[in-house]
Amino acid sequence: MTAEARLSSKGQVVIPKEMREKLGLR
Repeated sequence: MTAEARLSSKGQVVIPKEMREKLGLR
């Protein structure tokens, strides 16, 4: 995972909108 990826309080990986667009994820 990228260092910019954050871990939410639920323990799931949360990726900022900017990262999503770069990765091509919606």
